[in-house]
Amino acid sequence: MNPTNRINSINFEKLTEDLGGDQEALVEIICLFHDNLTSLWDQLNKSLKQKDSQGVRISSHTLKGHMKYFGFDGLASRFGLLEKMGQSGNLEGAQNNLSDLGTQIFEIDQQLMEWVNSQKSSLAAEQPASNDQVRILIIDDDEVSSRSMAIKLKKFGFESTVETDPKKALSHIRSEGFDSVLLDLIMPEIDGLTLLKTIRQEFDMNVLPIIILSGIDEMDAIQECLTLTANDYLVKPATPEMASTRIRAHCLAAKQRIKERQEIKNSALRAMIATYNHEINNPLTVAIAGLKKLEKISHTGEKLPLKYFDKITESLQRIAQIVKEIERLTRQKGGVHFDDYHDSHKMIKLK
Repeated sequence: MNPTNRINSINFEKLTEDLGGDQEALVEIICLFHDNLTSLWDQLNKSLKQKDSQGVRISSHTLKGHMKYFGFDGLASRFGLLEKMGQSGNLEGAQNNLSDLGTQIFEIDQQLMEWVNSQKSSLAAEQPASNDQVRILIIDDDEVSSRSMAIKLKKFGFESTVETDPKKALSHIRSEGFDSVLLDLIMPEIDGLTLLKTIRQEFDMNVLPIIILSGIDEMDAIQECLTLTANDYLVKPATPEMASTRIRAHCLAAKQRIKERQEIKNSALRAMIATYNHEINNPLTVAIAGLKKLEKISHTGEKLPLKYFDKITESLQRIAQIVKEIERLTRQKGGVHFDDYHDSHKMIKLK
């Protein structure tokens, strides 16, 4: 196809429809493509010069996704071939296959930006996100496809944040408290599997659902991710309908598990209070009574009988013993055992 006519093959109506009819969102996606294209192309050429097979693979993978998104399947196939060459280490073959790729993709970029400029006057202002939306973090170095997915998920009630730097992802999760994570596998510096392991050191799968969203459609990769406690695996390009259904299901399940965990903690707290009330109240009463008796005798000038000191000491020692036993039981592995108390309440079982 003549490069000059490539723009005519883009179905802008279909792309806008996929984004929920939001034409401003499509303009945003094209501007992101424009902003990233030069650095991606430079990165690809730099990786070839430095004989960096992984860099060639990652850059080609991202450019393949960009071309596929806008419907340039022929160019997507060529970048897919470069990706495979990078994976196999055939850098000479990759260099030979660059040929006129640069000219073609920058002509496409120029024509896309001309379309953007023609649309800007008619764009509506973006509506603010609702505070009650499910909050998702999308971790993917491919900002174009990530932003596109975020915009599509917005139509289904999700508020998505895109993080293109995997090194910043964990601190982002700690500070923002997301409901779920969409994680790509092929990324520079830190790959998805490594990041998955790192996140799971702090957030288990019952609290933070992590769904892998990757172009790798291989059973070994899927099994490895699930073994490393990813909650689910979606193959790109995943439809927003499928992604939203999976995300919502995992988020609802996580919220239920968090609720159940909180109820267990509340039950343990109630049992702790019941135990203190039942086990400590008696020796505490004896100790207080003994102290009052000693106080009364001291005012009369009589000799203080040792038996009261003994009872007070014995009662206080019993209280200290109970407190230590409760602390030990609440820290032991295998959980805490309970006895029935009253009114359907439980009490920590002491020896």
